[in-house]
Amino acid sequence: MKITVHDTSKYYQAIVDAATSADKQHLFEDELIAPFKPAIATLMNTAVEDLNVVDTVSNWGFLLPDDLDDIPHALSKLIEFGAWDKSRQILAHCAQQFAPYESKIAIDTITYGLFLGRPNHANPLDRGYTGMGGIPSVIFAVYSDPNDYNLGKFEGLLAHEFHHNVHLSLFPWHYMEITLAQWMIYEGMAESFATAIYGDNMLGYYVDDFDDSELDTTKHIIGENLGIKGFQQVRSYIYGDALADAFGFEKVGLPAFAGYAIGYYLVQAYLEKTGQTVCEATFVPADEIIRISEYFDTATG
Repeated sequence: MKITVHDTSKYYQAIVDAATSADKQHLFEDELIAPFKPAIATLMNTAVEDLNVVDTVSNWGFLLPDDLDDIPHALSKLIEFGAWDKSRQILAHCAQQFAPYESKIAIDTITYGLFLGRPNHANPLDRGYTGMGGIPSVIFAVYSDPNDYNLGKFEGLLAHEFHHNVHLSLFPWHYMEITLAQWMIYEGMAESFATAIYGDNMLGYYVDDFDDSELDTTKHIIGENLGIKGFQQVRSYIYGDALADAFGFEKVGLPAFAGYAIGYYLVQAYLEKTGQTVCEATFVPADEIIRISEYFDTATG
């Protein structure tokens, strides 16, 4: 698997140095974002020539060209951290885990970009970092506020998004057809991959902060709705009530990131029961993982 790490840092610095807004826009669209345009257009179901790059990535919370008059603190912090070299090492290590299964995986290249984000964009629970691995052959990491906490999760973030790329190549899904069962396993498997190769300290806050006192209720609600279908409906169960107002979906009585936490616990139960590695389990359909785990058949507490 060939992995290309796009050195976004040099383009950000060039945008800061650009003399005019038009120059900044050109560098942003035709240099910084250029390698990712085809994938973004595919995700947005539009032709590349019709893609409004700035509007799209603005909705995703990326820092925009006119925001870049000075070197942002976030960029300086990431350069000091050595984020681009670390990214190469981490993604190569992730690919190595799947090397024995390469003939079964329908992607042979991944292009990666590390981008600057706008602080607290939309998500009220934001911890200053996020990622996107749901576009085939593309991975984004987005840091709006690099700090000791979220830079300490850097390996886990990239491993999580790398696994999404692999998983989607095996079990592609459409946003209108995705079920709660599929999305929950998609997140739980990615987080299990991250902790399997980098340790439990890489567990994301969306699982680590889960209140175990809410586990019984959460398991019951999710277990009763595994067949719910469609992005608009499923995200209520994946993200929980705390994000409902910000993102405009229905509240269903669940804590924040409920689907991530239950997905992780369920995948862990499956791995313990079968003795499989996460890489082996990646090739197993979601419904089979749920059935074999017996996670929803067992009482908690």
